Amino acid sequence: MSEFMGLIMGEYDAKSGGGFRAAGGSLHNVMSAHGPDSDTHAKASNMELKPTKVVDGSMAFMFESPLMMGVTDWGLEACNKVQ
Repeated sequence: MSEFMGLIMGEYDAKSGGGFRAAGGSLHNVMSAHGPDSDTHAKASNMELKPTKVVDGSMAFMFESPLMMGVTDWGLEACNKVQ
């Protein structure tokens, strides 16, 4: 499963160090590992299980596909943005 995820506003909660900022995104194609970092996973695995409001004030999106996703030449070279 390929996944393109982006953050519209707020904070990305799946990385304890902050992840990416608003207007940032990530692309993970088939057979590439992805998900929360180990610190975030350990913290979530050991927290008390009770109703919790998560990511208040954040808005993110995700597109999933069984197909490979690619980045255009413009996105890789011409947009003048660096990772």
